[in-house]
Amino acid sequence: GEATAGAAFNDSYVRAYGLNLYVSSATLQDLTGTVSATASSSTAATADTRAYGVYLSDTTATVKDVNLTVAATAGKATTEAKTYAYGLYLTNGSKLQVTGDAIVKTALTMAESPGSLSWGHNGGNAFSLRNQSVLNLGTDGQNSLGKLVQLEGDVWSNSESKANITLDQSASYLQGN
Repeated sequence: GEATAGAAFNDSYVRAYGLNLYVSSATLQDLTGTVSATASSSTAATADTRAYGVYLSDTTATVKDVNLTVAATAGKATTEAKTYAYGLYLTNGSKLQVTGDAIVKTALTMAESPGSLSWGHNGGNAFSLRNQSVLNLGTDGQNSLGKLVQLEGDVWSNSESKANITLDQSASYLQGN
């Protein structure tokens, strides 16, 4: 839909996907790009803005190099505001093996919201793992691959999932929680 600047409307939902896979398996070369989601400048009751660099559901994928920048710009809300930027988002038992370098950067831009919000949540996640998913960066799950891994943003995994991350190269780092 479209809203006139300054007009109020009930809800605003914005989603942007770089790669969205729901296949049993995939082998990819390089994933390089910028993904951004920007909410309307108008005020809504609920503003929910999400950007996904890679979204995998029930998928096993292998990729050589990853170089992603993912950004989300919040909308103005009077009741509920959510803003997320996910570099790598795996759910429903997905598995992702990065065999080369992995550079994932996330950024959030927050908007001022009039009134008091009943609920708000924000997250800039280099990766987010859910529902028995597995991610391998800089490792095959057992051994180092000797690859560059640079993560900017928080890292999140529920207790059913597993993140195998090796930061053993001099230029590798995690900047986040």
